[in-house]
Amino acid sequence: YGYDKLIPEIPEISTIGEIDKKEIIKTKISEILIGLEFLETSSYHFVTKESVKKTNIPLREYTEVKSAKTDYTLLRNDLSLPLFKILSENIDVEYPHELFQIGRVFNGVKEKDNLALIITPGNFTRLKQVIDYLSSMLNVKFNIENSNANAYLIEGRSGKIVFEGKQIGFIGEVHPRILKNFKLKMPAVLCEIGLEEVFNKII
Repeated sequence: YGYDKLIPEIPEISTIGEIDKKEIIKTKISEILIGLEFLETSSYHFVTKESVKKTNIPLREYTEVKSAKTDYTLLRNDLSLPLFKILSENIDVEYPHELFQIGRVFNGVKEKDNLALIITPGNFTRLKQVIDYLSSMLNVKFNIENSNANAYLIEGRSGKIVFEGKQIGFIGEVHPRILKNFKLKMPAVLCEIGLEEVFNKII
C-alpha cells in the first residue's frame, strides 16, 4: 500500500506510559543485593534433561517443549537449577561465589517471578542475614521455619520461608549429592523465594 499513503491520526484517547511496578520492585531487590556484593546472573528459560537428572527431580514435574531444536527442552520450574549450572561452569574462578537471579519460572501454564540466591562456600547463618536485611529494606517480614528438606537441600539443615502465613520459598545447605553431580568444590547454601505475594503486598 505504501507508508507514504498512510495518514497520521491521533487516537481519541491518550495514556501515559510508566514502568511496571513489579519491575521497580525487582530493580530495588537487585540494587540491594548488588550492594551486598552479590553478582546478578541471567539464564535461559529452558533447561536440559541432563541437568534435571543430576537433581533426582522427576522429569514429569517439568513442562517439555515439543520439536525443540536444541537439548534445552524443559521449561524451568525454579531458578536454583540454573544457578547450579552457572557455578559448575565457574569452579576455577576465585571464591567466594555469591550469586542471585530474578526471573520467570513455569509450572504448567502458570508463570511467576522468583528470586534465588546461592553462596559458596557459605553457611545457613550468612544467607539468613542476607534474607533478613532484604526483608528489612523492602519493609516486609520473612519468617524462616523448620521444614523437611527439598530435593536440593540437606535434611535438618533447611527451612521454609514464610510470608504472611504462607510458604513462599526455601532455604538451606545444598546436599552433597547435588554438589558432587555438578562437580562443585565447596559447600553451598541456597534459597529461593516466590515474589508474587511480595508484589501484592507492596504494590
